Amino acid sequence: MSFSAVEAKFLQRLVAGRPPFRRNEGVAKRVLEGHGIGTVSGSRVLYGSNDIEAARKALAVRGIPLDQAEGGYSRSEAGGGLSEKSGARAVTDGLVAVVCLNMDARTTEPGSFTAVHWEEAAEWSFDCFLECENLEAFLRLSEYRWLEGYMRGRAVLAIYRGGPHFFRPGAAASLLARLEKPVLGFYDFDPAGLAIAAGEPNLEALCLPEWSKLLDKAQAMRRPSLYYPQLKAAQGVLEDLRAGPVFEAWARLKKLKWGLDQESFPR
Repeated sequence: MSFSAVEAKFLQRLVAGRPPFRRNEGVAKRVLEGHGIGTVSGSRVLYGSNDIEAARKALAVRGIPLDQAEGGYSRSEAGGGLSEKSGARAVTDGLVAVVCLNMDARTTEPGSFTAVHWEEAAEWSFDCFLECENLEAFLRLSEYRWLEGYMRGRAVLAIYRGGPHFFRPGAAASLLARLEKPVLGFYDFDPAGLAIAAGEPNLEALCLPEWSKLLDKAQAMRRPSLYYPQLKAAQGVLEDLRAGPVFEAWARLKKLKWGLDQESFPR
């Protein structure tokens, strides 16, 4: 069955943002009923890792790019009488921010990153990804020395997950989907961050510091704002987990009821 343009854009946003749920109405309801992507839970449609993968495959078999930003034209391609800005793709569309770790052929200086088109990065040689949720933490990766225990000396391509206006998430999602290498997930310790981890089909590990140190820092910061406001959106996905590192982290977070952002993680 073919997709309408609206449904294709919905699936592109689903793959790029990996939201834990959408309201059971409109295009989300049509995609669920027509293509079986998602699971109904009350007034919501929940999306787990299998649904994200199904959305990726549904787009791929129809030749639809994963990143909706791939449409349009570059500024240099603007025709006569057209503004080079109006209707053109953002200059950063298709680019990913990466940091090369333990990669002999490539190096990244601490506190910096490389911007490269995701298709070029897909040709590089490395063992696994480290996906980082926030840009500030991404720039300070070298300070989180405990990450070395997860990398285990392997060649790692760290990648910034992307944001709505700067390095769109679709480019990073396209790179991860193309290579299907193991992913070390480095996200906020809060319901939203754990929901992102739960939606990553190739997650090898959830990168968190030693629990006693994380607990001390979370109790010192006392941030219920990083728990309760996110609970309704993420709880359905997280409660479906039955085992694994995200399940264990969620059990601890439920008892603690205080989240902690990456930037505040102990070094």
